[in-house]
Amino acid sequence: MSIERDYPIGVFDSGAGGLTVVRTLLERLPGERVVYFGDTAYVPYGPRPPEEIRRFAVDACRFLCGHGVKLIVMGCNMSSAMALEEARAVAGCPVLGTIDAGARAAAAATRNGRIGVAATEGTVKSGAYERAVKALRPDAAVFQQPCPLLVPAVEAGLQDGLLADAVAESLEPLSDHSPDTVILGCTHYPLVRDEIQAFLGDDVAVVDPAEMLAEQAAEALGSVGSGFGVRGSGEVVLTKAVSGLASRPTRHVGRVGEASFLDGAILQHNRDTAPGQEHEPPGPVVECHASGPADSLRAWARTVLAIDLGQVEQIDIHRSSVPS
Repeated sequence: MSIERDYPIGVFDSGAGGLTVVRTLLERLPGERVVYFGDTAYVPYGPRPPEEIRRFAVDACRFLCGHGVKLIVMGCNMSSAMALEEARAVAGCPVLGTIDAGARAAAAATRNGRIGVAATEGTVKSGAYERAVKALRPDAAVFQQPCPLLVPAVEAGLQDGLLADAVAESLEPLSDHSPDTVILGCTHYPLVRDEIQAFLGDDVAVVDPAEMLAEQAAEALGSVGSGFGVRGSGEVVLTKAVSGLASRPTRHVGRVGEASFLDGAILQHNRDTAPGQEHEPPGPVVECHASGPADSLRAWARTVLAIDLGQVEQIDIHRSSVPS
């Protein structure tokens, strides 16, 4: 399968939380462009019928392929659980999913085979993480815990004691099983990783599937190089706003003032570029398109990627495929 170096990477999620995946990808592959689709008009996916989730994932892949992506990352745990093969069947490029990535990272990290999964109710009910972990490590004991309080807590911007209480209430049943490794099975959860780690204790390995996804993406793109190609703007597509997100401190990937991880890397690249081979200055890290209000995506971009988005185009990619 041919992969063009300067084509973008596609990422999609059922909401804006997948920007945590974009953040991790750009940390690992700072020279890449990203097209992101956040399907927030139809979030959450969990209560929806499996066939509908599969159709939405197929729509997302076709949309991203229409933007000329060279690789698709399914940032959504629910669609990764239900529709990875369907996505791969329609995409003309490699497709990576969070379930496989999280399971591989956990199987490598565990010392005693006791692995916990903190996820949404839909992902837990799918059983996908347990199947994926046991396929890699049949002797593993997998304990899955739905955490319905965590996404609202993150989106409400709870701080300090209130956030710690939400984390404790969500994870105490999982902690009772004494796992030595816990998978963060929702793209919102990395935003409260420090609080989760503090509750579970330093002896528990906390796994963010996005980190393995980034390594898998780097490997998939290795044949054409994953360094600093011709930089353009990333694109982010959102279908509806999620209200109420308050800013929280986080490690930054995008532009903050005049210095950031990506800016520094790009400046170093420009210094190292041979005379006569300079490229145009890179565009913004994220450019947005949306089928509905985009205020929440802008808030997430500031919180997760530490950048301000420009104009947002509105689009609903499921309009022709959702039964009326």
